[in-house]
Amino acid sequence: ADTWTTGPPLPTTRSGGASVVYKGLIVVAGGECNQERTFVQTEGFDVTTGRWVTLAPMPTGKHGITAATDGEVVYIQGGSPICGLAYTDTLMTFRLP
Repeated sequence: ADTWTTGPPLPTTRSGGASVVYKGLIVVAGGECNQERTFVQTEGFDVTTGRWVTLAPMPTGKHGITAATDGEVVYIQGGSPICGLAYTDTLMTFRLP
């Protein structure tokens, strides 16, 4: 239709997180900043049902991140574990059963 529409709101309001299409879900992870903390929350939008599902939280909250997948694993590289300008060299992975 060449127009934008509004879908169901994210369960966790955020910015600076990562998203990737993975196993039928649009996975959204991390973000900044809530009460001086980065987000660990991870949610998936099920494109079949049009609903959000809660997934396992990241072990460390991060923002300013990107995500990639090989179809089996989601990779979150770098990003900042604290609010503001910072960076890290860690690579986190996530896998659904």
